[in-house]
Amino acid sequence: MSTNNQLTEIQVQELLKAIVIPPQPAILMAIMREKDEGNADPREIARLISSDMGLSAAVLKTINSSFYGLRDKVVSIDRAVSLLGIKNISTLVMGFSLRSIAPGPEMEAFWEHSTRTALVSSYLAKAIGGIDRDEAHLFGLFHDCGQPLMMQRFGDYKETVELGSAPDHNLIESERDRHTINHMQLGVLLARAWELPTVVRKAIGIHHELDVFTSTQGVASMLNMIAIGHLAEYIITGTEASFKEEEWDVYKVDLMAHLDLSPDQLNDLIWDTNELLLESEIS
Repeated sequence: MSTNNQLTEIQVQELLKAIVIPPQPAILMAIMREKDEGNADPREIARLISSDMGLSAAVLKTINSSFYGLRDKVVSIDRAVSLLGIKNISTLVMGFSLRSIAPGPEMEAFWEHSTRTALVSSYLAKAIGGIDRDEAHLFGLFHDCGQPLMMQRFGDYKETVELGSAPDHNLIESERDRHTINHMQLGVLLARAWELPTVVRKAIGIHHELDVFTSTQGVASMLNMIAIGHLAEYIITGTEASFKEEEWDVYKVDLMAHLDLSPDQLNDLIWDTNELLLESEIS
């Protein structure tokens, strides 16, 4: 299956009339401005994060997870910024800020899944090597960010997801048939509004296309993050009904070839990542 996700400017404007694309939260805008000035002050970044109690707690919880492998527990935001660096801490903040587009208990599972996908993607990028960890993390956070926007716009979107999750069905086709647009397209619009790197935006726009690894539309860095993202989701969800096993079967061979992974290497990655996930749950 291949879908046309390249919207014209006229189509974009029509979508924007019907769907509200949330702007960056104020605290994220301030942090990104500080980061983009070229001579960012880590103390100012730490001060901005510390001004939000929920954000501070989320950053400390994440950096102290097993995926970062730190020997000593980090208890201050200043220390977290120092250890992670401006680029990585900004990515973390962006991920937590993303939850503001659709808050509430009913969305908690979705955001937790996105966060776990991002952490596992970053770990896999490091373990495999030659892949930008920051891009992998950012893509993991934002890859399905259009789904909450679909849910807010269309009252029957949960039914669409259920239909798309049924055997021999496809979520993107169900979205297109029932709503004209799909969550990849909305994800691209949000990524553009939040000024994500172009390669991440483009990856969001094609990551569910079943021929993504055999078509000629993707550059290596884009396909890297898509491959890592699919692998991360497969490891996280395993055999749960939320993961489309038949979709993984379509991707698997080309994905492994793209990442140059043997079956034994894939099994080792799955084993090691599951060990980290288990440690993370325990801690």
